Amino acid sequence: MLGFDLKNNIKPLNGLNTQVISSDTTTAGEVIDTAAYNSLAAVLKTGVVTAGDVQLIIEESDVAGSGFVAVASDYLDGTLLSTNISASNGISIIGVNATKRYVKISVLTANSANLTVGCSVLLGTPNIIPTV
Repeated sequence: MLGFDLKNNIKPLNGLNTQVISSDTTTAGEVIDTAAYNSLAAVLKTGVVTAGDVQLIIEESDVAGSGFVAVASDYLDGTLLSTNISASNGISIIGVNATKRYVKISVLTANSANLTVGCSVLLGTPNIIPTV
């Protein structure tokens, strides 16, 4: 039945381009506009991992271009990755109950990081279905 299946109730977006990161750095992702949606999930995917630690950073702001601050842990459903990722081809999902309109996903890598990582975002619970 159109409108009641999962496909028509979510909007997938690119949160962070899949890329090889081989330095200790913060890599910022896309700014996600959550207008017209009432839920969000960040899906972090690792490819080849040879070394390093990675931490998922989820921030929010009232404006698209500035003022981003970390989403409080009370508004996250799941555990942010903050330990060594030793297995390649891992996946982790975090539910985000943001209180502001714009959300940005970034990753912080450390300890001689050398890994492939990317993040998708699923917007859900739309105000209007089916989604486009």
